[in-house]
Amino acid sequence: MHEYRYVLHKMGYSNETIEVMLAHENAHANTGERLGAEHKGYSLIIFKEDEVFKLRQFAVLKFPEKWTEQKKNKVSKDIARAPEVYENQELSDGDKLNTEG
Repeated sequence: MHEYRYVLHKMGYSNETIEVMLAHENAHANTGERLGAEHKGYSLIIFKEDEVFKLRQFAVLKFPEKWTEQKKNKVSKDIARAPEVYENQELSDGDKLNTEG
């Protein structure tokens, strides 16, 4: 978590924004763990688009091998909705895509 916060700070995010970002990803992680997935950490993808550096962040979760595809899909959708339910935050574009279907 320290490294995650450090990278966001170095990218110029304010402390307030960092706290919101961390709460958002923690909502995914905590929901995943509550539903039986293993939280492995966080992933940050930094890329350049139209001369601007952008960031995508993810909570990394591993599902038990014994779960069916149907259960994995249901839990994935519940995890994607977590920030809206758990932290009363808006869903990211990626979260919205993961709740469809």
